[in-house]
Amino acid sequence: KIDYAFMLSHPNSCVNPYLILPYAQKMTLDSLKMFYNKWSSNVQDTWYGRVVKNIIQKAETNMVGKMAPDFKTKDLADKDVVLSFFRGKSFVLLDFWASWCEPCRADNPYLKKLYKQYHKKGFDIISISIDRDKNAWLKAIRYDSTWMWHPVLASKNPNVALINDSDDNIMSKYKTNGIPIEILIDKAGKIIGKWEGQSEQNDKELDAKLNEVFTQK
Repeated sequence: KIDYAFMLSHPNSCVNPYLILPYAQKMTLDSLKMFYNKWSSNVQDTWYGRVVKNIIQKAETNMVGKMAPDFKTKDLADKDVVLSFFRGKSFVLLDFWASWCEPCRADNPYLKKLYKQYHKKGFDIISISIDRDKNAWLKAIRYDSTWMWHPVLASKNPNVALINDSDDNIMSKYKTNGIPIEILIDKAGKIIGKWEGQSEQNDKELDAKLNEVFTQK
């Protein structure tokens, strides 16, 4: 509250972009843009100001209706997982999670149900973990039996910050408000659904969306 009050009452302070960064990934896009637009051009042009601008631009490109940013990584078998390879073949759910995130893992039984129901119809899942401990990640996959789809790490380098703009970091390509977050992509590579947090309502909406797209086929 103190940080927010300062930023609102001192819009021309170059401290603002630095102060807002810890909150940037948790804010709504409208709130982040509200703060950013109050800053002077000198504040916006600082190094941290440009980082905030980049977050905003990525958020605007990752909205429902936009093309999903492509990425390339390796799965458990060291095989390439490239998002664009699924175009024309499958609807893809990106599931951002971590081994230590209880709400994320609480959704796994439901995701396995959806996978079993729709996979043969053209549905796939890429589960993207932000774990920095590879052993914890592997243990969670074994325990939850989620190896049947495509478990990958957000970054091959555990020291890459989640906010870092890096081609090696999948998380840096997608604006999220924490985890879990699920992004549904159609066969053309377009984002058609986005759900944040774990809730029964989100599960119902995802199920309804999948039922809709596969009923139309």
